[in-house]
Amino acid sequence: MVELSNDLLTVSLHPKGAEIISIKGKKDQLNYMWRRDASQWANSAPILFPIVGTNQVSDTEVIFSLKSNDEIIKQYPFLFELNVTYRLVENKLKCHIEVKNMDHQPIYFQVGGHPAFACPFMENESSNDYYLEFSENETCNRKIIDVEKRGMSRVEKPFF
Repeated sequence: MVELSNDLLTVSLHPKGAEIISIKGKKDQLNYMWRRDASQWANSAPILFPIVGTNQVSDTEVIFSLKSNDEIIKQYPFLFELNVTYRLVENKLKCHIEVKNMDHQPIYFQVGGHPAFACPFMENESSNDYYLEFSENETCNRKIIDVEKRGMSRVEKPFF
């Protein structure tokens, strides 16, 4: 387990999957991440890529790194280096994911995150007591699922 800490937050991270285990406010002692209830979902925020290996760590930053190896190449036949950096900046945990192509050919990949935040935080609250607020208007298109072909279509429609 790796722990990052500054004046406002303490963050626990697991090297396997570079997974955020907890984000706790030092003033309120609230854990802002999902509590890993195995009856519903035993994880909290894995990076969806092969298992992450070695790391560099300081009080407020950690870099998890994974390089392709013989075992990984059996399932993903490309040479790569994945770096996942978590950095505490005031009351924010910043995440930067970098995939380096170490191959002589184009590599194909997708990287996904799956953070599960705790909601509600307090026992007497409901998830309906919460909302997301963006600093400016957001737009996004979504692809439509083609039920007959059982996959994504090329048709996009506005989400917001």
